[in-house]
Amino acid sequence: MYALDEIKDIARRYILGEPEKGKVNMEVWGEVCAPDMAVVDTPGIPEVRGFDNMMKICNKIRAAIKDVKVDIHEMIAEEDKVVAHWSGNITTSKTLNMFGNIEIPEGTTVYRSGITILRFRNGKIIEETTYEDRLGLMEQLGIK
Repeated sequence: MYALDEIKDIARRYILGEPEKGKVNMEVWGEVCAPDMAVVDTPGIPEVRGFDNMMKICNKIRAAIKDVKVDIHEMIAEEDKVVAHWSGNITTSKTLNMFGNIEIPEGTTVYRSGITILRFRNGKIIEETTYEDRLGLMEQLGIK
C-alpha cells in the first residue's frame, strides 16, 4: 500500500505533467497510469477503457491545443483515492470539439475548472472520474 503523500504526488504529476517546463506533459501519464485504466467522465461522455485508448483521444485533443496551463487548488487523499480541485486555461491552435457537442474556435482561450477523482492500485492510476464546469465553458463561448 502506498502512503497518501505518495499517491498525491502521483496525482499531481498526472494532472500537471511538468509545470516547470510550462506545459502539461502527457508522456508522464505512461509512468503513472495502469494499462487497464478507465476514464469514467460525467454523464453523456462514453467511458474509455485502457490506457492506449485514452491516449488516442487525448492526443487528438492535444493536437488542437497550443497552450495549456493548469493549477491544482486543493488535493485530498484517502484510502486508494485522490480528489483534486483544478482550474486552468487552454488556447486552441485549430477548432476543437469538446465533449461531443461544444466547439471551441481556433485561437480561442477558455478557462476550465473541475474536480477529478483518481483511484489507485499498486501506485498506478486505474480510474479517473472528472466533473467539469461545462456550463461555464459554454457561457464563455456564447452557447445558450
